[in-house]
Amino acid sequence: LGLELYQEQEYGAAITELEFAIEDMRKMMSGLIAQTFPDAPEGWTAHEATSGGAGGGAAAMFGVGGTSLERTYQQDDGDGQITASMMLDSPLIQSMGAMFNNPAMIAAQPNMERV
Repeated sequence: LGLELYQEQEYGAAITELEFAIEDMRKMMSGLIAQTFPDAPEGWTAHEATSGGAGGGAAAMFGVGGTSLERTYQQDDGDGQITASMMLDSPLIQSMGAMFNNPAMIAAQPNMERV
C-alpha cells in the first residue's frame, strides 16, 4: 500500500503507511530478540518479556529513540527480583558507544579498561 501511495504521489499517506510498517517490523524484531533473554535459574520464575518503543515524546527530543526490552525474574520463595533490560537501535546509545571506543577517550582515562 505504501508503494502504491508513493507512486500516486500521495506522499503524506505513503509516509504514514511506511511508519506503520516500520513499527510492525520493530515489534517482530523485538519478539525475536526477546527470546535471547535467559531462562530463569532454579528457584526463580521468569515473566514474559515486554517491549516498548522509546521513540516518541521526550525520548525523541533527547535523541534516545529505539526499542526497549525487559524481562523480570522473581524469586519463588523470597523477595528477590531482577529486571534485565535491553535497548535496541537507540541513536543515543550508538553515539555513546562511539565515544567510549574512541582511543583518545580511553587514553584520557588511564584506569579505564575496554572489555
